[in-house]
Amino acid sequence: MTAEQLADRILEAEQLDPLPHYTVLDSSCWNKTGFGPSIAEVMMRQGVRWTPSDRNRIQGKMEIHRRLADDPYSQEPRIRFFSSCQNIVKQIAGIPLSKTNSEDVDTKAEDHAYDALRYMLMTRMSGYASIHQQLGAIKNHVHKVQDEVFGY
Repeated sequence: MTAEQLADRILEAEQLDPLPHYTVLDSSCWNKTGFGPSIAEVMMRQGVRWTPSDRNRIQGKMEIHRRLADDPYSQEPRIRFFSSCQNIVKQIAGIPLSKTNSEDVDTKAEDHAYDALRYMLMTRMSGYASIHQQLGAIKNHVHKVQDEVFGY
């Protein structure tokens, strides 16, 4: 698919979702190779809003571990997965450690779902307020893209 086609499919899938549509995209999609716009820029022109991912792999891995551990106040995990989230459950359970950096996972292994989880958990929005509080605060807000680079 082209970036335009993918953006259109995302917009179609999000059509009935309540605001905000908070989406994180691998920061490499902002790379400019050649003379044209980046993949992220093309998709944002179609109307999809993106936040670049945090590239700190070690801190991201630590955040995944923190979220999987029980919260000391509620005695429950800070994150839960639905049974339909088969890819991430499989990857978290079996992703090998890096042979060169024991603090990281093996980036040669299948890690797309793991990376997507890490990107979302490392966003500034994730974990500070419940999604219900955020939705309530912007219930009647209509978002207009102000910045072509970051999509918000």
